[in-house]
Amino acid sequence: MAFFDGLIRFLGGFDSHGLRHSTDHLKRVWPSITQCDPEVQAMYADRVTVENIRNHEFLNDQFTNIDSAVMDRANAITIGNLAYVYLHSPWIEFRHVAVKYLMEFRREYRQNYSG
Repeated sequence: MAFFDGLIRFLGGFDSHGLRHSTDHLKRVWPSITQCDPEVQAMYADRVTVENIRNHEFLNDQFTNIDSAVMDRANAITIGNLAYVYLHSPWIEFRHVAVKYLMEFRREYRQNYSG
């Protein structure tokens, strides 16, 4: 189904890789996406996160393993997933962790890229 990926993304769906945006687009928006509103950021969440937003075990696994290595490898999808959890998770503890990291990425961007 990779042949139809561009069309599926254009229509707002997830492609065969579970993404809503092309790899080139994801590279272009990083790291400036850290400065967008969470509603915009959440549009970059991957299918796995969206489909598991009400799965406590999944979210617990994702959020108990965040460390500096994850932060160093972050990309637009990471920001999208954090924003999606912040906006849609039914559990406040995951929303708190998500917003903490979103704010950290925002601060880091401003320190490194703002004049």
